[in-house]
Amino acid sequence: MYLSKSRRPITGRPLARTITAAFLLTALGISVPASASVPVDPGTASLETRLREARVFEEPLIATGPSSLEEQQALWQAVQQYRDAGNAEAFAPLQSFLTQYPNSAWGLALRTNLGLTYYRLGYFSRAMDAWEAAWRDARAQTQPETKRLADRALGELVRMHARIGHADRVTALLEEAQARPLQGPATEAIAGAREGLWLMRNEPGVAYLCGPMALKNILEFQGADRSRIAKINAVRSSPHGVTLETVGKLAQQVKLPYTIARRSPGTPIPLPAVVHWKINHYAAIVAEENGQYHLKDPTFGRDLWISKAALEAETSNYFVIPKQAARQPGWKTVAQAEAKQVFGMGATTAVDDTRLTPNDAKACDCKSEDNASSAGAADAGIGSGLEGIPSMGMPSYNVHAMLVSLNVVDTPVGYRPPKGPAVSFTLTYNQRDAHQPANFTYFNFGPKWTSNWLSYVQDDPASAGSSVMRYVAGGGVVFQSGYNASTGTFNAESYDASVLVRTSATSYERRLSDGGKEVYAQPDGATYAPRRVFLTQIVDRRGNAVTLTYDGQQRLTVVTDALGKRTTLGYGNASNPLLVTQITDPFGRTAQIGYDASGRLSEITDAIGMKSSFSYDAGTFINAMTTPYGTTQFAYGESGMQRWINITDPLGQTERVEYAQPASGIPSSESQTPAGMEVFNSWINYRNTFYWNAKAYAESAGDYTKARLTHWLHSRDINNGTAGVIESTKEPQESRVWYKYADQPGIATAGPSEQPTQIGRVRDDGTAEIVRMTYNAQGSLTTKIDAAGQQVSYDYASNGIDVVRIYGLGLYPIAEYTYDDKHNPLTYRDAAGQVTTYTYNAAGQKTSETNALGKTTRWEYDNDGFLQRVVNANGKTDVSFTYDAVGRVASRTDAEGYTLRYQYDALNRLTQIQYPDHTTRVQTWDKLDLASVTDQLGRITRYAYNNVRNRVQATDSLGRSTQYGYYPNGKIKTETDANGTVTAFTYTASGRLATRTVTTTGSAAQTTTYGYDSIGQLTQVTQPDGSYTTFKYDGARRMTTVSDSQGNTVQYVLDQRGNRTQEQATDLSGNPTRQVNRVSDAMNRPLQVTQGASSSGTSSVELIKVTPAGATASGSYDGNVAARAIDGDNGSAWIAPSYPTQWIEVDLGAVVPLKKLRMRVSQSPSGSTTHVVTGDGMVLQTFSGNTTDGQWLEASWESAPVNVRYVRITTTASPSWVSWHELEFYR
Repeated sequence: MYLSKSRRPITGRPLARTITAAFLLTALGISVPASASVPVDPGTASLETRLREARVFEEPLIATGPSSLEEQQALWQAVQQYRDAGNAEAFAPLQSFLTQYPNSAWGLALRTNLGLTYYRLGYFSRAMDAWEAAWRDARAQTQPETKRLADRALGELVRMHARIGHADRVTALLEEAQARPLQGPATEAIAGAREGLWLMRNEPGVAYLCGPMALKNILEFQGADRSRIAKINAVRSSPHGVTLETVGKLAQQVKLPYTIARRSPGTPIPLPAVVHWKINHYAAIVAEENGQYHLKDPTFGRDLWISKAALEAETSNYFVIPKQAARQPGWKTVAQAEAKQVFGMGATTAVDDTRLTPNDAKACDCKSEDNASSAGAADAGIGSGLEGIPSMGMPSYNVHAMLVSLNVVDTPVGYRPPKGPAVSFTLTYNQRDAHQPANFTYFNFGPKWTSNWLSYVQDDPASAGSSVMRYVAGGGVVFQSGYNASTGTFNAESYDASVLVRTSATSYERRLSDGGKEVYAQPDGATYAPRRVFLTQIVDRRGNAVTLTYDGQQRLTVVTDALGKRTTLGYGNASNPLLVTQITDPFGRTAQIGYDASGRLSEITDAIGMKSSFSYDAGTFINAMTTPYGTTQFAYGESGMQRWINITDPLGQTERVEYAQPASGIPSSESQTPAGMEVFNSWINYRNTFYWNAKAYAESAGDYTKARLTHWLHSRDINNGTAGVIESTKEPQESRVWYKYADQPGIATAGPSEQPTQIGRVRDDGTAEIVRMTYNAQGSLTTKIDAAGQQVSYDYASNGIDVVRIYGLGLYPIAEYTYDDKHNPLTYRDAAGQVTTYTYNAAGQKTSETNALGKTTRWEYDNDGFLQRVVNANGKTDVSFTYDAVGRVASRTDAEGYTLRYQYDALNRLTQIQYPDHTTRVQTWDKLDLASVTDQLGRITRYAYNNVRNRVQATDSLGRSTQYGYYPNGKIKTETDANGTVTAFTYTASGRLATRTVTTTGSAAQTTTYGYDSIGQLTQVTQPDGSYTTFKYDGARRMTTVSDSQGNTVQYVLDQRGNRTQEQATDLSGNPTRQVNRVSDAMNRPLQVTQGASSSGTSSVELIKVTPAGATASGSYDGNVAARAIDGDNGSAWIAPSYPTQWIEVDLGAVVPLKKLRMRVSQSPSGSTTHVVTGDGMVLQTFSGNTTDGQWLEASWESAPVNVRYVRITTTASPSWVSWHELEFYR
């Protein structure tokens, strides 16, 4: 604590500082009341600590140096008065303090926080003044916390000037920041300002479009059509911005009946309207609720809600409003000459800085992040308990593609209980995290680091539903919109359709599309925005929960799994007690986390003692990561609108990720696009991220055509900004893949969903390959139609989560399900009508399964949910298990009593299997890699790896070695066996195998080559002797023809399910040489294979079944199935109790090539009736006609027999009941 009893208010201060503070107060229109008498009761804690922990501002109050007890008491009193006022705009006590103590050590924190509050409330001019003063006072700070706070003041100041087009001021501030090592959110504020400045200097036409964008926001708010919005998108600004006159004329051009008017202060504003601010900027005001105006302003990125007082303080009182409203009192139309003198220069081009979530697209073909700890366990037929847990034991890297942000992930400790969510601790570094505070007031892992357990909802406790943001576990944020006060719901999130719900004044739920949920119910106590409400539970779809517990400092202390087992967090950093330093799981396994003197995470030690360390530049960018494998180096840079990262691995091999617009060599449009798919085939050389793997970078650095390309949509929230949603992708030498999404406001603009509804590309022959999807409100797939037109459809229960029916190619379901209230399937009915039933315990674990024959298999568990045994339908135990103290399988005994016993290390990797004869299989590990395997006979196979984890040698027990060489991108280059035979591989630019060359000692090299089309399908294989085989495909990428260089051909006939029903081989003269026919049942199970030469001639018809007794039939009225005899007797007919829809289904007993169906029916009264004939769910024929008593009807498709077993006839559009008397089936 800093104390100086000699410090007194005002005394000894420069007069200029006192005058400046007083001038600011007067200029800002803030009255300074006499200090009220508020008792100070700091309790046992120091005032300095109490001030730091006060939940009033976004950043904690931190002093830059010593302050007297009197000064601390005065500030505490001001803070209490402000908090108790219940009005976030009641700034007077705080301003009074700054007047009384203009050089206060608390001035940096107070002014920076006031700037953030002013900005959030719409007092933009005041915000700039506050940040300016904070930066001028504290730019020399070097102590880590106060320096980060000064960085933030600078970052917010320069970003604000960039937002409103002050190019010269931005230039000056960037020069001041040039040599300054930045930390916290300032890094991204400065980066964004640099890009904005480049646009102002180089592309002013798109840099100052706040006026047109305000009109665009009004049109979108009113639901205007694309053509009107397109006119606005085509507008370009002058180097000095857009005049008010231009905005008025543009409104007329897009048929918006608005005019320019000047307002007398206090006059009501007709909405929606365009407002002009004193800072020379435009915005759209679209609504007013409870005295708060709703601003849509692309310059500021997100919607704002501001008070009438803020609007009055900031507006120039120039508006663009509906013409009829301009005639009302308090309004005066503006002459053209006057309107020409009013400018707006707000910048509207940026990137979406939220796109750092674990789900956002990443760029690299980096080393697999799959859990290496499960290796060996899968081979043994058991689970490691860590499936789905990433990067266990050592950090791995990637790059968030759109932002070009380094991403490092490490899971040093974790486990998966038998029920409920997994409890793994994943630490994540995100280089460009722009939404952390400069200094934390809650548990954390240092700047730019976060965790899969650090998540919160940020809101305004005084205004339900406004300014709500979710900080995502693992990094990135999601801004919420569309709040419904009656239901508490917000709009579905674009990635996965999950829905945030405000459940009380202090809690939220995020309801997931699979039926699970996240609960946020730990508010930080803030009375003003931003308040944080932390994650307290994760509940799976079956109701099993993980619970998070916090202490009074908002530190996560315990994570309790669904079994009640506790993982604890330790805080052992004396200088920063909010930093997590230790994580201990319920089994005593511990991960240690270390930090440097600046509070940056410097090392992670995992559960088996492997240590990884990180070094940084002067700021917070990780420039090196050292693991037991060696050091990986990172370097990044920015220039104009370009961003890049170079990554050099321990072997010195470099890969690169770059965002560039425009990019040389990339055309502005494609010569062909998929017919039948609407795409925006322009400016595709902009908004691109490029990735060169280490091989491509070594061979083609700087050649954008040799890199993998990702082209991004425009953001719907940031006009002309880049969204993190993919518009198209392109691999080198392959055709572009296009993506389309539901409800896009424009074909180049991201919409409310990131689930693609169309994915298309152009084939070599110019035809389109398009896959189409639809989804329900919960984001669940409802239909998928492949490129060949084959459709699969899904029906859901009323909750939109549980699939109740799946339809294949016909009218009838191929699978049907029922569920309990925990989303567990209770019954499953297959395409043949056979029903399987299931039961579960309270945790949702399956306890029994009864098949269609009534045979039941049971699963038995202990009280904690560990599977003990599986009992078959005969009451015998098929397999039983025991477990170790950590919950891993310790032994497995099969039905014959054969027992295997297992041992593991602290990363849950299998180390030993013991067999019943007490022999063992032993596995040893070197870092994360399998180093040796000793089998039951004592034979040892050893493996060696290089420093990027590629296996370079395998040596068997006889000393025979196979050696492997690799390209820089990790693809295998050579394989040399113990005999000296070398197999070499080359690849295409997109990574597909191009050649395979085998060279044996004393023999010439033998090369096989592989050719592909532009969508990546294998089209030709050429053997070493020059002979070749070619391949052709249908629209669904199914092989239809194979031909060789001798002229021999095999053609495949596929049914609608993709089964090869016939293979026809012909020689070079076209003569048939072989034919194979295959028959499958409704469930795609093979029933018959017939081989022989094909024959031709007139088709024959054979009667195979007449009047089948016991045909199953049902009316659609209740779904019940009835078995009725249909024997040709008019007295014994099947009649449904409901119409017009009836159906009858017949089992032919086996799959047969059906050609014709005859049926004798009756109907009274008679009339036109439609009959639909299906076989195994496929429509065979539809016909209509008048049906009279005893009439024979016929359906025939003799030219193309269809292999079916189950035949169904359905009536639709029937005027009355239909009776079936007799059915005949022919082949």
